[in-house]
Amino acid sequence: MYKIFSIKYFVFFYFACTYIVHTQTMREPLWVTPYIGRGIEYSSDGTVFCTISAYGATIWDAQTLTVRAHLATQRQDISKVKFNHDGNRIVTANYDSTAIIWNTTTGIQELILRSAVGRIYDAAFSKDGKRIVLATQNQALLFDAFSGTLLAQYVGHSHNINSVTFNPQGTEIITGSDDNTAKIWSTVNYQLIRTLKGHTGKVRYAEFDGTGATIVTAGYDSAAIVWNATQGNSLLTLKGHSKELLAAKFNSEGTQILTWGYDNTARIWDRQSGKNIAVLRGHQDIVWHAAFNNAGDKVMTTSNDKSLILWNIGNQVTQLWKKVCRESVAEAIFSPDEKYILTACNDGTTEILNAQSGANITTLQGHTYSILAVDISTKGNRVVTAGGEDYSVKLWRASDGAFLTSYQGHSSRVNHVSFHPSGEYILTASDDKTVKVWSTENAKLLFTLEGHNDGVRAAHYNSNGSRIVSAYNKVLQVWDASTGSLQHTLLGHERDIQTVSWGADDHIISASADGSAKIWDAATGKNLTTLKGHDEALTCAAYSNISHRAATGDRDGKVILWDAGTAKEIIKFQAHQYRIESMDFNSDGTRLVTTGSDKLSRVWDSGTGELLMTLTGHTAKVTMAFFTPNEKYIVTMSDDGTVKLWDMISGKNILTFDNHHIAVRTAQCNLDATRLCIGSYRGSVSMWDIPDNLSSLNDQQLSSQTFCSLNVDNTQLTIENIYPDETGNATCTLYSILGEKVFQTICTSRSTIADISSLCRGIYIAELVSCNKKMTQLLLLE
Repeated sequence: MYKIFSIKYFVFFYFACTYIVHTQTMREPLWVTPYIGRGIEYSSDGTVFCTISAYGATIWDAQTLTVRAHLATQRQDISKVKFNHDGNRIVTANYDSTAIIWNTTTGIQELILRSAVGRIYDAAFSKDGKRIVLATQNQALLFDAFSGTLLAQYVGHSHNINSVTFNPQGTEIITGSDDNTAKIWSTVNYQLIRTLKGHTGKVRYAEFDGTGATIVTAGYDSAAIVWNATQGNSLLTLKGHSKELLAAKFNSEGTQILTWGYDNTARIWDRQSGKNIAVLRGHQDIVWHAAFNNAGDKVMTTSNDKSLILWNIGNQVTQLWKKVCRESVAEAIFSPDEKYILTACNDGTTEILNAQSGANITTLQGHTYSILAVDISTKGNRVVTAGGEDYSVKLWRASDGAFLTSYQGHSSRVNHVSFHPSGEYILTASDDKTVKVWSTENAKLLFTLEGHNDGVRAAHYNSNGSRIVSAYNKVLQVWDASTGSLQHTLLGHERDIQTVSWGADDHIISASADGSAKIWDAATGKNLTTLKGHDEALTCAAYSNISHRAATGDRDGKVILWDAGTAKEIIKFQAHQYRIESMDFNSDGTRLVTTGSDKLSRVWDSGTGELLMTLTGHTAKVTMAFFTPNEKYIVTMSDDGTVKLWDMISGKNILTFDNHHIAVRTAQCNLDATRLCIGSYRGSVSMWDIPDNLSSLNDQQLSSQTFCSLNVDNTQLTIENIYPDETGNATCTLYSILGEKVFQTICTSRSTIADISSLCRGIYIAELVSCNKKMTQLLLLE
C-alpha cells in the first residue's frame, strides 16, 4: 500500500521552503459569504461553531459572531462535520468520497482523506484527536488524524454505514448499517469484536454511553435497543414509536435515553428499566432532531413542521416554549453554557435564540442555492446578491463581506438584482411575476411593479435611473422609476425574449428566440427598428452607446454586426463553433467580445468584423465576458469554476480567480476595476482584489492556486486537478529521499495516471510544476 508520509523535521523544513514559493503566487478572496442552511455543530469548549450548507461550511467565533474561516470543499455535498475535542480542527465528510480536515482558526486544509468505496456518510474524531474514523458505503476507515495514514479498513457490513462513533476510551468503534446490524470494532488490533443483531430494519444510529459499557441503537423497525458493550447481548428493547426512528441518544449521566423519528414524537426512556417516561407530543410532522441539555432536565426537538419546542422534563413534562420558523429546522443545538440555542433552518438562516424564552437574539444569513445575480453599487461600498431558488436578496458591505440586511418579499426565484445609479435603491426581478424596488437605507419595500403575466427574466435601470425596463415572455414594459407607474408595454416579438439592455439616447435593445432583435424608444414606446438576419433563435444582443452599432448572436454560433441607426447589416460571421453565450462592447464601441460554448472568448473589430484576438484557457463553457470600466481588462467567467482577467491590448491572461471548481453564475466589477465580485452555482459570493501593478507581472504569474493531490492505488500514481500552463502541460517529478530524480511524467490535461510499478519501496518526494508554481508532497511506498 502507498501512503502519504510525514517525517517530523524533514517535512517541516522541506515544506517550509516550498510553501514560500507557493504562497507568493496564490490569490485568496478578500471575503466569502457564509455557508449556512443544512446543519450546525458546536466545539466542545464553546469558543467556535460551524454552520453547514450542501456545498461548504463556515466557522464562526461564538463570542463575536464574526466569521473565522470559510471551508469551501471544492467538491460535492457535505454530509457531516465534526470538531475534535479541542475545537482547533474540524472534519467535513463529503458525498464525493473525501473527508477534509481543516484548521478552524485559519480555514486551511490540513489533510484530505479518501474512500475508494464511495460516499462518506459520517465521521468522528477519537477523544484524544489522534485518530479519525469515516463511515462509507459498506466499510469504516480508520486514519491517523495527523499523517493521514490509513490504519484499518473495517469490512463486514453488506450495506451503507449510517453512523460511526468511538467509545470514550478510543479503543473501540461502533457502526450502524442499513444491513440491520451494528458492529463493534477494535482500534487496537483492528479486528471485528462482535456483531449486534436484533433489529429487523436499518440501523440509523448507534452510540456508546459515557462509560463505554453500554450501547444504544435506533432502527427503521421503530425500536431502540440497549446493549451490553462487553458481551454484546441486548439488555432492553424500547418499543412505543409507530414509525421509523432517526436516532437515540443517552443523557450526559447515561440514566435516560431520548428517541425520535417519523411518528412526529420524541420519547424519553429510563435506561435501567426500559420504561417510557414521557412522550413529547407537539409537532405535526417528522421530528428531525432532538437533544438533552447537559443537566438533563430539558429536551429540545425540531420538526419538519417548521417548529422548535423546548421541553421541561422534570417531575412533569411541559412545553417551556414553542417557536415557529419560516422553514423547517434541519438541526438545533444548545450552546455549551446552555444560554443559547442555535438553529439551522432550511431557508438558509441560522438563528441564535435565548434558551430561556426562545426570543431571537440574532440571525446569521447566507444563501443556500445558486447566486443568479450580483451587483456592486456605483460608490463601491455595497454588494447586493440574488439567491435564486431560496427567494432571497441580501445586502453586504463590500469592504469585508459583513451582512447588512435581507430583503424579504418575493415568493419565487429571484432572477435579477441591480442598484440604482445613486446606490439608494435596489431593483429585483422574480419568477413571482413582480419587480420590486427597495431602499438600501432601511430595506423597506418602496413599491412593486405588477402586471407581468409570467416570471420576470430581467429588469434594468437606464443610465440616469429615471426608467426601468422589465422583460417576460414576449413582452417588455417600461416604468417610471420614481413612482413605479407603467409607461409603455412593448409588443412585437413572436417568441420569448432572451436578453434586454439599455442603449444610447434612452433606447432599449431586446433579443428574442424568434431570430430578431428590436430597438425601442423608451420615451415613446415605439419600435424604432427590427434587426432580422439570423436563421436561428437569438441568444444575446448588445448595443453601443457611442458608435451606435448593435450586435446579435444566435444559438448556432453566428454573430451579426449592425448599423443601429439604419438597421443595415455590416457583416455576418461564424464567431464560435457552438451557441453564443454573451457579448459586450467596450466603451467607445470599437471592440466586441463574444463567448461561446466552445470554451473560447473572442475579441472583434466592431466596424469590420476582423478577429483581433482569441482568449483561450478555460476548460468549460464560457458563460459571460465584459470589458472593465477602466478599459484595461476583459473579464471572462466559466463553468470550469474560474474567472479570468485578460489584458485588453495583448489578450494575455494576467490573472485567474479560482472559485474552487464551482461553476460561476455571475460576476461584476466595480467602477475603478479594483475589485471583482463572483457568485457561484453553489450559493457562495466571493470578493477579490485586482492589483494595480498587473502590467509588470508575467503572464499567469498570479494564476489561481495549482491545487493538486496525489493518491496511489496499487501501482498507479494519480495526479488530479492540475491547471496546465499556456503550452497545455504540467510536470510531475518523483525524487528519492536523497534528491535523485527517479520518475517524471508530463500531464497534458487536468489529470493523468502514471505507471510507477518499477519503483522500490521507500520515501519519495513528488514535485508538481504548473504555471511557474510548485506543489510538493511526500509519499511512502510500502
